[in-house]
Amino acid sequence: MLELLASRATIERSKKIEVKAIKRVNSYVAGITSSLSDVGEIHVCSLDGSTGTRTCSCWGAHKSFCSHLVATLETLPVEEKEDLIRKYVDSVSKGVVLNEEILKELDFIPTSLKAFNTQTGGLARRTLTNICGEAGAGKSILLTQLCWEFLSKNTNKNVLYIGTEGGEEYIIKGWALKAFNKRYGFTPNIVIVKNLNLDYKKEKEQSIFVFNEPKLLNILEQHGFPLNLKVSEEGKMSVRLNLQPVKKEKFAEFPKLENSPVGRFITKHDIGMIIYDSISMPNEIFISGQVNFPGRDDAQGLWFAQMQDAAMTHDIVVLGSTHITKDDTNKFDMGKPIGGKTVHHNFKIVARVARYLNPRSKNPAQNPNLINKRQFVRERFFFERTGRQAGITVLDLTDEGYTDVDIVPVEETEEE
Repeated sequence: MLELLASRATIERSKKIEVKAIKRVNSYVAGITSSLSDVGEIHVCSLDGSTGTRTCSCWGAHKSFCSHLVATLETLPVEEKEDLIRKYVDSVSKGVVLNEEILKELDFIPTSLKAFNTQTGGLARRTLTNICGEAGAGKSILLTQLCWEFLSKNTNKNVLYIGTEGGEEYIIKGWALKAFNKRYGFTPNIVIVKNLNLDYKKEKEQSIFVFNEPKLLNILEQHGFPLNLKVSEEGKMSVRLNLQPVKKEKFAEFPKLENSPVGRFITKHDIGMIIYDSISMPNEIFISGQVNFPGRDDAQGLWFAQMQDAAMTHDIVVLGSTHITKDDTNKFDMGKPIGGKTVHHNFKIVARVARYLNPRSKNPAQNPNLINKRQFVRERFFFERTGRQAGITVLDLTDEGYTDVDIVPVEETEEE
């Protein structure tokens, strides 16, 4: 089984390494090694079978199993070695729950969905979390369900749901309200917000405030960045900040979140969670489906900076959904979130919802055992050095929202 983790050449090199010290505790092993050719060259390595993590102080450890780690494993009795490797392989392939001490330190809010907790740790405060997926994957349903999850754990806080695609109020006030009220046992007050500068708060009532704004220029203005779009005679477009200078000063101050409509709304309405569904739509098309938004990366950067400020300043949960674009003619294309590097760098936790597909047509599977199942995987987590996933977890879409599935269903075959 050792060959699963290291190449034959690595094993041969490990035989030339001396293990100075080794410690084994349950599913964890740590060792100190030194090369026989250079006794002064010391390496410290460890392997944790329960969480599927491995580390070593050498240069090659970040790419594969290094010879120092293999040498440490080789010193263990055969049964202990195989048991440790088996636990490691199982934890990587099936997904593991994040370390409880890390979750406690980072202040996650656990949910009733084991699959969600396994991949993201729960609802993370003070950072940005992204739920990505293709059209029809069920991102909006999951985000809506997380509203009820949050409110059930935080009875003194409210949710601000910012929709950019239209129709969000029909999802929340329609199917979701009926399904989740029955599941979670309470009915929040659903408030449609037309103007973020007005007061919509009702005492002693938990609320989901739904605000719709499809245009990126207007979204930036609500976050404190009034913009003007300049068009030259040649038709070239550019975006300029429209900020007024402070009295007795020649320059304007950089906008602060607390002075923006969104910032004031957060404070006035006890907002503990903000959802953006989605961050992709305002960025995709600007005019008649022909011209991309000019300076999109810069505009997104301003928007995300205010989102991060809101998360940190008010100790709140911020979620955003992103569409996945994929070339279906390329069987190796796994898809990328719309928005480019600006989205990738600002969202430190990224999870992906995906439907099971027919391998030939690439359309959603029609197998009754797969049609309502969703794969839920972690794409990125900020403290992971190598970006390793936690394996595949599965959610089932029922009449009461998403529920956990203990057994991962088999992919649909071409014959089916």
